Amino acid sequence: MAKKKHRHKGKGPKRWSHSRPSLERPLSPRRASAPRYKTWPEAAGQRETAAKLERLPPGLAFPQDFPEPIAYDALRQLLVYRGLMTHDSYSYLRLLSIDPAYLAALDHLRETTCRLHAQPALPPFSRRRWRWLLVAVLLLLSLVAWWWLR
Repeated sequence: MAKKKHRHKGKGPKRWSHSRPSLERPLSPRRASAPRYKTWPEAAGQRETAAKLERLPPGLAFPQDFPEPIAYDALRQLLVYRGLMTHDSYSYLRLLSIDPAYLAALDHLRETTCRLHAQPALPPFSRRRWRWLLVAVLLLLSLVAWWWLR
C-alpha cells in the first residue's frame, strides 16, 4: 500500500516563502510581465488614485511617455496612478526600485485601485419594490381583463 503524502494545512506550497518578493529578494525581471504601454496622457479621464510619497527614489522618473499611467507630483508629494493597476503593472513598477517608501506607496496605490474598481454588490430587491411591482402587475392585469370583457 502506497504511503500518503502529508500536506501542511493552510501553509500553501512547500516553498511559498521563497517565491514571494521582499526587500531582501525583490521580484526578478524574468517573473514580471512587460508593461502595458498606456502612458499618462493616454489614460486621461480615468479615475486617479494617489499615495503620499515625500520623494521619488534616486534615479527613478516617470516621463510623459512612460509605459504606465503613473506620475509623481513633487509639489504635493504624491504618487498618482490612473485607472486600475493590474498585477502585471504592479510587478513591473515594483522592479524599478527597492526603496521602502516607494514600495509602500505603490502597495497603497494597488490596494486602493483594486478597492475603487471592484464591482459594487447589487442592492437587494427591497420589499417596497416588490409591493410596487405587484401593484403594477395587478393593475395591468385588471386593465387587460376590463378591455377584454367590455
